[in-house]
Amino acid sequence: HRHYVPEVFKQEIGKIAFNAGAEGQQLLYHFGLLKMILKKESKPDLIILNIDDYFLYDTPVAYDRLNDLHPYYGEYRDELYPVLKLNSDFVDLKLFFKGYQTNSTLVHALRYYASPQTTLNGYRPLYGKVTKESLNSMTIFKEHTEKIEGDFVWALKELIKTAKSNDVKLIFVTSPNVLEKDLKG
Repeated sequence: HRHYVPEVFKQEIGKIAFNAGAEGQQLLYHFGLLKMILKKESKPDLIILNIDDYFLYDTPVAYDRLNDLHPYYGEYRDELYPVLKLNSDFVDLKLFFKGYQTNSTLVHALRYYASPQTTLNGYRPLYGKVTKESLNSMTIFKEHTEKIEGDFVWALKELIKTAKSNDVKLIFVTSPNVLEKDLKG
């Protein structure tokens, strides 16, 4: 949500855009999100998906963060079940209760109610100046192993197939990133 500015797409190529990125979310989440977006009457012509060099590597974080999709389960059960069942055999039972669906997001909802965030079609800029000291203070998290996860490969294939069958152009990009070696010197 910090890499791509929708206003630039509008200015440069005349396309209205929305940045649907979410902090720390990974391929499984984005596949579920795509399925929900395509259920709506207004479908995108193009999806640009930012991928990292490790986006297919095994990480439990990708499964843990699927909780962000829980509040939408009631309306999008058919779309979300195939993704959410990857993390639990009891999806229908757990998400039968509305309180459970929203439990993980209650703190966030209260925080945003008290201090609303400004977004520019989903884009949330960071302000400040990057210095060598600020780069050195950053923590790089290695939340994955270098083992390709089968569920992620399945999600990637399904995402591509879903985009194609809905006549949505899909572009994969990798945006610049601060590398560990950049922080050391």
